[in-house]
Amino acid sequence: MSVWDLVCDREWLISFSVSIYNVGYLVAVLVFGQFSDSFVILIEMVSPMYRSMVGVAINFGWCLAFISLPGVAWIIRDWFWLQLAVTLPKLLFISVFWVIPESPRWLLIRGEKEVFRRVVLKASKKNGIPADYVDAEMEKLIVKSEDMRITSSESTATVFDLFKTPNLRKNTLILFYN
Repeated sequence: MSVWDLVCDREWLISFSVSIYNVGYLVAVLVFGQFSDSFVILIEMVSPMYRSMVGVAINFGWCLAFISLPGVAWIIRDWFWLQLAVTLPKLLFISVFWVIPESPRWLLIRGEKEVFRRVVLKASKKNGIPADYVDAEMEKLIVKSEDMRITSSESTATVFDLFKTPNLRKNTLILFYN
């Protein structure tokens, strides 16, 4: 408050700044909500045997940063520079768009077979798996996904589907109010 002299006739700026913050938050959620998919993409790229371990390991960075924040705040006393110090490293994560490929499962579900083939062949090459074995397995997966697409109805799920059964309704409400 004292930095911008938000008292007396400028007091309205306090509630205005909170409103602007919330509008910015809403826009960020709508625009950058796709970043939340990165967790799912990383988990899908790991074999089922290691998914739990990777899921826990992904959060180590966040926990380490949260634990080290008091130490960083003790070193950087000014709030402005502290905010920059904890925010600027996040810009490095923009490179994720060019480094991490799309999930092969997602590509297969969406019917992007050529991109699916490229991603799987690149991964198999890095892991030293023979290309002929990978080609045979990919063909099986493509045929299976096409069969599933043909047999499944083209109806889309809605929010109301979360309330159709008692168990699903209970879980939805628990997650909603959590």
